[in-house]
Amino acid sequence: MSCFTLSRVANTTYPVSQLFKDLADTIPSAICKAESDAFQLVYLYTNSDGLKPVKSDDDHSSFIKDTATGELYWNDPEEVVRVKSALLLLGIPLLTAGVIIWHASQLIISIGIIALRILENLYNLAACKELCDSEITQLPFIFYERLSGIITAPFYAVAMEVAALFAACIKPYHGRKLVAMIEHAWRNGVSYAKDCHCEKDMNQVEAFYLGWCFQVRGKVTLSDEGDCLESLVSLFKFPRIDAQRIKIDWMRQSSTSNNSAELRARTSS
Repeated sequence: MSCFTLSRVANTTYPVSQLFKDLADTIPSAICKAESDAFQLVYLYTNSDGLKPVKSDDDHSSFIKDTATGELYWNDPEEVVRVKSALLLLGIPLLTAGVIIWHASQLIISIGIIALRILENLYNLAACKELCDSEITQLPFIFYERLSGIITAPFYAVAMEVAALFAACIKPYHGRKLVAMIEHAWRNGVSYAKDCHCEKDMNQVEAFYLGWCFQVRGKVTLSDEGDCLESLVSLFKFPRIDAQRIKIDWMRQSSTSNNSAELRARTSS
């Protein structure tokens, strides 16, 4: 019997309905709010063994924080975000074509696998019944998943193009947030990288992101012990699902007045 397995789309953890709500909250801010008010430069300090916090040696020890959500993005200068957004404008059509071809090919492959197994077990009633119960019943769901992926791809692509154009020409940090949000929903909320901090999540699904460097790198949360940075295991979960957050030993220090002036200079629009 064929040893091929049917490929299924990952479960959605960031539904489109929530994307619309988040966009409804974000777009008015992107239009009306200055970037220097919406984003803040912050530094991360390690706090081990109860000693005085010391600035980390990590290449990305400084981040741009979304003041509304506490989410952290890489501290890329405004010009860099603009250039990356312009490159996204060129890459999104290619990504869209690839997504459509991928879903279409997986649908054809799934149909072929089931047809092959039916032929292999045509004269084995027990095996045919088992096949019907285990795989043929999946076919309508596979059709729905793959056709949905094909139909929705152009809409996500257009939304990403508009957000990338906004980032390239008008407000880079607001545009970056919109691009990241839209692509995260396009990928069903699937992680852009496997978590290395939690053993139980080592086998989690990993998705390809064209705007990988635009995605949220962490999130500052308040606690009784002080501000904490959530570990990677919680970064890729849908943030509004009530789930235990796993935190790592980082402390957040707000930017100084000089840093705030630097951010205002960089985010002027």
